[in-house]
Amino acid sequence: MARTSLSQQTADKLYEMIQKQYEPGSKIPTETELTQFFGISRTTVREAVKILCSKNILEIRRGSGTFVKDNPGMPEDPLGIEFDDQDERKREMFEIIELIQPPLMKMAAEKADDEDIARVRRAYDESVKTLERYRDGEYVRPGDFRKLDVRFHLQIISCCHNLFVDRLIEYFMASCHDLYDVWLSLELDRSLEIFKKYHDMMMADLEAHDGEKLYEDAMEHSRQIASLYRSCVNSAGN
Repeated sequence: MARTSLSQQTADKLYEMIQKQYEPGSKIPTETELTQFFGISRTTVREAVKILCSKNILEIRRGSGTFVKDNPGMPEDPLGIEFDDQDERKREMFEIIELIQPPLMKMAAEKADDEDIARVRRAYDESVKTLERYRDGEYVRPGDFRKLDVRFHLQIISCCHNLFVDRLIEYFMASCHDLYDVWLSLELDRSLEIFKKYHDMMMADLEAHDGEKLYEDAMEHSRQIASLYRSCVNSAGN
């Protein structure tokens, strides 16, 4: 049996640490800190980080550090969607969200346990706090709100406890995040009003284990977002 290199062993340990302690988009410890933590050479740590970068788990941002990818382990645009017709792709994106998200959220409300709900609540609280900072005058990138919105929705869907569902949704969102960013930048404040209103309702529905209500609110949320996007596009075209 072939022996696993020290670099690969370190990469495996680092990946396990990332899964337990670091959210997508967050910064991991420095090379020096990892060297001290694992008790190995800087060269080995560097090779381990390269291994995880090659697997789209980490990315090195020159001058800033090393960060967990937004969709760890996934290639960019995993579904192979081409964005030559942005408006058509957005219309299709909203259609598929309406088809798959409300039923999954209904299932989530019916299957969620206390630990699940606490996890969703943490994602909800983070988005609320970020919105409060923005309203107090702090600069927040639209893309940061996109990440928080997606994380909240994914955390709810993860309550389904279905690995196939988790992976399919992750692949879908990874392919659409560029479209999402472009759309969100069109009308940020109105988008945030919709997010806050429906996230409040959806959080309450989940805590009440009310699957039917969560289905209805998730569907209405999707339709409100699609309607806002169409109105933005029509205004820009006039």
